[in-house]
Amino acid sequence: MIRMTNLSYTRLAGWCAILAAPIALTSFFLGPIAYQWDFDAMFDPQRAIAHPNVNATLVRWGWVLDIMGYYWLLLPASVLLTDLASRSRPLHAQLAARAGYGYMITGSIGAAVLAGTTDLFGAYAQGDAATRAAVSTTFGALFGLVYVGLWNTLCMSLLAVWLWMSGSALRGSHRGLGFFAMALGVCAALDVLGLLSGLEGVSMFGLFAYLFLFPVWSAWLGTWLLRGRNNSPSNIN
Repeated sequence: MIRMTNLSYTRLAGWCAILAAPIALTSFFLGPIAYQWDFDAMFDPQRAIAHPNVNATLVRWGWVLDIMGYYWLLLPASVLLTDLASRSRPLHAQLAARAGYGYMITGSIGAAVLAGTTDLFGAYAQGDAATRAAVSTTFGALFGLVYVGLWNTLCMSLLAVWLWMSGSALRGSHRGLGFFAMALGVCAALDVLGLLSGLEGVSMFGLFAYLFLFPVWSAWLGTWLLRGRNNSPSNIN
């Protein structure tokens, strides 16, 4: 059996967090590339499914990379953040950890669902009028379920809790990273509140701030972890 030391685990977490950043940004930009830089199609399911030049393969890979870049490659680092927070606030740390795991699970499920819908693009392109109407309705329903329900309501709420509480604990070891995480938590909350209150501008601000700045935070977090001076995750500073 291979036994992973604390130092090797910290390095693993650091490299995973760094790797997550370019993968996340790549996943985002594959969307507009797949739709010939039609940004509206990324958020309008009827426009997306009927797009005449959509590249369904790129759309699928965008969602697959989304699973890794925005979610599961952050798992090793999230364990270290929980360990760090538990030194001063053990119950807060457990709550933050559960919110983080919930964010990763619900977010990746949503991306996996959308990755599984890409075959509908071919069905729409080859179908008659009745088939196209049915496919458009199905795709729209699945997109709404993921985008409004799983992602921008549940997932982003969990992210707001995780980043705010983890960032608060992280400030003691790295002020910049801690405040950055808390600011991203506020952006996630703005996305949710804007969506639920019908303030599209507020929601889009929070969403795009997350999409572009979360990978920056992830890379910064990973770099900090790799520079940790002690073999024990509890003493990284």
